[in-house]
Amino acid sequence: QAGVDVDGANTSDGEESYAVKGMLNVPLGGTAGLRLVASREDFGGWVDGPDGEDQNGRDIDNFRGKFRWKPSENLDIVLG
Repeated sequence: QAGVDVDGANTSDGEESYAVKGMLNVPLGGTAGLRLVASREDFGGWVDGPDGEDQNGRDIDNFRGKFRWKPSENLDIVLG
């Protein structure tokens, strides 16, 4: 299973913004699995500095991973 989400925005008298997020679930045999998630967010600024450039923009990168192993009904191990 996999998924991607893309968003975009524009602010009057500011810069454009966007966000891209992706997720991937990978089965590893009958009792284990891996989930990977990544995102990139670029928020455009709208507050002008002394030089006329937008000053409050920011970029955020995020990466996560999770491993799950459930060999029996009574044992469930999750790392991440």
